[in-house]
Amino acid sequence: MLLVRRSLTQILKNLLRAGALACCLIPSMVEARLLQIIHTNDIHALYETAGSNKGGLAQLKYVIDQLRARAEAAGIDTLVTDGGDFTDGSIYRFSEAGAGPLRLLDSMGYDAAVIGNHDWLVGANQLNTYFDQIRPRTPFVTANFNIKPEHAALKQHFTPYIQLNKAGAKIAVLGLTTNEWLYDWLVVAGKMTSATKAAREWIPQLKRENDFVFVLSHLGFKKDRKIAARISEVDLMIGAHSHTELQKPRIVTNLDGKQVPIVQTGANGQFVGDLLVDLEPGLPLEVIHSKLVEVKTDGPQDQKISSLLQELRAELDQKFGFGWLSEVLGDSPVPMEPPKKNRTVWGDIYAEALRDAAGTELSLDFSMFFGPEQAAGPVTREKLFNYYPRTYSTQQPHGWTVWKVKVPGWLLKLVISATVEFGGFPNTAGLTYNVKQVGKLKILTKFRINGKRINPVKNYDVAISEGVGRGTDEISKFLRSFFLPKDTGVPIWEAVEYRLRKTNPERALSSLP
Repeated sequence: MLLVRRSLTQILKNLLRAGALACCLIPSMVEARLLQIIHTNDIHALYETAGSNKGGLAQLKYVIDQLRARAEAAGIDTLVTDGGDFTDGSIYRFSEAGAGPLRLLDSMGYDAAVIGNHDWLVGANQLNTYFDQIRPRTPFVTANFNIKPEHAALKQHFTPYIQLNKAGAKIAVLGLTTNEWLYDWLVVAGKMTSATKAAREWIPQLKRENDFVFVLSHLGFKKDRKIAARISEVDLMIGAHSHTELQKPRIVTNLDGKQVPIVQTGANGQFVGDLLVDLEPGLPLEVIHSKLVEVKTDGPQDQKISSLLQELRAELDQKFGFGWLSEVLGDSPVPMEPPKKNRTVWGDIYAEALRDAAGTELSLDFSMFFGPEQAAGPVTREKLFNYYPRTYSTQQPHGWTVWKVKVPGWLLKLVISATVEFGGFPNTAGLTYNVKQVGKLKILTKFRINGKRINPVKNYDVAISEGVGRGTDEISKFLRSFFLPKDTGVPIWEAVEYRLRKTNPERALSSLP
């Protein structure tokens, strides 16, 4: 039986390569085993464009519908999923007091979605309000999200998993989201359940009740690999969070020798995942075809999503004041490149803005908080926010504020060294260091604060973002008493606007080494 299946699989692959799938497959043959999976992840509210003529939500929806129609014409069932971080990453986060992105997501026609860490950074109270307002039809699968009794809307719309009958098989889709200790205080007083623990609890049970178990994960590629390798009942990982662009599935061999595919589309709505699998109960899932379909900003659009975006844009203009978001504050001769790996012109401008607003010796921020690159040319307030698109509250649409803390020199060195070692980039003003590569290790030396050697026992006043400041304030009394976090009340994009009016980006460009 397995040999026959492999032969049929190879025939199907050859037909796909020849572009003959839709017209050559016999419906009675494919209905029992083929499933078209269409997946997206980490769109980050980049609903108009991701830049460089890539992305756009209406364009992405058009691609999804084309893939769905192609499969349905061949008699193939479809499963459409989103891997989370759909709502946070641009000014659209504030539309309809935060509920606008959820309305958009629910209009996409997903069969299942998982909440990402950026989706729940507004906290459970606000998230519950959005779900109560929109009442989405989309199932949200999240097995490790703690929900308080008072969050009735979340209890109604969140479920650990869904079970489907598709392609002649019983399929369970389990959702797992990121459990980050720095932010889970926003969800519940305590800790979000470990994703690995939830996976071990749910997956064996679901496998007993279903032919296949798919995990819709917002954990990142490395954790997806561990779960796929260590929990033998997993059949497919549909990933997100790490922004890993997998043009072809990565295959992990688990403890039983079964091969488990992992798929992910990267980020920012630049691609839609097109995955065709062969499902036969009792046999491992077989990948027939897989590719990432590029989404072009100038491509065809879904009119329903396009109209909804126009409505939300009009609502934003009314909220902020007509012309306020689009007001030109200056001109950048270079793209607004985020400091993901190295110093950049605009990374320096933001670091200096934090230090100025807090009145401190230095500032420290982290590459993971920055948004996507913004185009060179006129700089508007909307660009300033989209470059650093972080907020804990959609009720007061100003984004994170500037905070300041006291940090001893030894801990500054430790934090910066750890950030670099784990692949991040500490964006600083007033603090410099050298990086030396020794084998696979990165050794940091010659720490200087405003040109002077760092004093390990001195407490330095450090400007930081609200993302770190509120975390140290909320996580524990110990951290609060140790770091003495204080909110300046100055929104980061306001601090940057003030600095931009004082310092033209061209001057900042000349200051780079």
